[in-house]
Amino acid sequence: MPLLKLFFILFLLFNIGLIGYVVFLPLFVLLKMPIKKITNWVNANIIRILLTVANIVCFWVICSIRLNVIPKINTSWNQNFCDNLNEVFVNLSYSFFAGFIFFLLTVVIPDYKRKKKIKPILHLRVEACFRIIDSIINKFANCSSSVCQRSLSRDELSVILDSKKWRDVIPELKISYIEYISLQGKYLRRNVLEMIDLYNDQMSENQIADLEHLIGMLIFKNADSLSAMPQIGLDHPQGKKSLINDFCNMYSKFQEIYKTFEINEKIYTK
Repeated sequence: MPLLKLFFILFLLFNIGLIGYVVFLPLFVLLKMPIKKITNWVNANIIRILLTVANIVCFWVICSIRLNVIPKINTSWNQNFCDNLNEVFVNLSYSFFAGFIFFLLTVVIPDYKRKKKIKPILHLRVEACFRIIDSIINKFANCSSSVCQRSLSRDELSVILDSKKWRDVIPELKISYIEYISLQGKYLRRNVLEMIDLYNDQMSENQIADLEHLIGMLIFKNADSLSAMPQIGLDHPQGKKSLINDFCNMYSKFQEIYKTFEINEKIYTK
């Protein structure tokens, strides 16, 4: 009997924790989210939600029928039929719990460990993308390639990009600034596509969509086109302003993406 009581207490605490983690904890976050984000969260966690609901129902069945902790629902149905139906519900509940524990041990826990190992690798990939963007800005700013340019405002970035003529040649590379943007854009695309191919199950649908949008932004398309047409000048103020604006849009977009990965910058920016 003491062992049964201990099992029941542990089981009760497990269910309370599970309900709190799946239902009440996200509730505080969901209340601050717009409808679209709430829908995305539900879609991403639908399996977890359904398992929790089933767990609550089975817990209620066992506590009501077997342990008599929760009052039974009164009914006018035949007593023999009700007893048989209760027995079916209890057996189904026991089967669900056995399957649920097996699911935790063979799927959830190994998957959690795998994600924990892969997460730093994914963060390194995201960091590599930002270093590619850093390298472009540092060429315009005449800075070392190791300088971190993570928190520039739009005005600060515009001043840096406007300080050079984009057709001028970078002395140490023997290519123009616009060609360098095109080249680094290709590296960025390759890195992002490899990330999506290798770690798509570690990223949300929004993160994948944002990364795909990033590598298709105007600055890289225009850089590719203009690199192939050196006869087109880039000294016209409006044309240059448009390119700077495109680059700033790309930079702002990646800043948003970077934040969604919750990377500890102290690790990667030393």
